[in-house]
Amino acid sequence: MWENEESRIRRVYADRDSGGKRGLYHWSRPDVLLNQYRFRSVSASILSANGFDDLASIKALDVGCGSGGWIRTLLEWGARAENLCGVDLLQD
Repeated sequence: MWENEESRIRRVYADRDSGGKRGLYHWSRPDVLLNQYRFRSVSASILSANGFDDLASIKALDVGCGSGGWIRTLLEWGARAENLCGVDLLQD
């Protein structure tokens, strides 16, 4: 059963990403860039509003991290690499 589900997920991801520049998450798409900005802006506001102005001491697990974009953002904002972990179903 697990192998069937993994195969299905791989197929869905391959179909989603097969469009080249038209791919759903291609970096050059204006909607992708806008969504990335919105996500970072809202995340920064939520973290700051809840007292997380200094991220050096946080520990975070990103389940379904994909290529690690959120982890890279946390690193840019001052989190320490040894306190961050990301896992994803697919290695690539």
